[in-house]
Amino acid sequence: LLGDFEKFLEETDRHFDIIVASGVLYHMQNPVEVLDMICRKCDALIIWTHYYDPVLMPEDDPRRGPFSKGSTALEYDGHSYTLFRRSYEHAWQANSYCGGPDDTHYWMLRPEIEALCQRNGFDDIRVEFENAEGINGPSCMFFMRKTA
Repeated sequence: LLGDFEKFLEETDRHFDIIVASGVLYHMQNPVEVLDMICRKCDALIIWTHYYDPVLMPEDDPRRGPFSKGSTALEYDGHSYTLFRRSYEHAWQANSYCGGPDDTHYWMLRPEIEALCQRNGFDDIRVEFENAEGINGPSCMFFMRKTA
């Protein structure tokens, strides 16, 4: 599918032992729906992602520049999520690849990433490679699995 994993996840009936989603979640226009689809298709999951954290990125932090002011509330599958709109600042118009086909994408809060995965049965969640000072924003790698 030439990289259109959203379409693949929507259409496949396959179930995987493990899915690795490295550097994709924070490029999504609806990261909640994408993460939910991923969770439903596997028993173990490795995610490396950026996430939004207002404490780690205070008001005067230059990493907030590409973010719109405020947040967007999303209701999904009976739960509320807070999304933070971020722009590529039209980098997608350049001849180089910048991570997504659209200028706008949304970052999630780290606790909401974990909560969504827990609701999908991931009861063993570990966090590694935490980087609060990353040039584009905080990031970490999750290793998750369903043990039940």
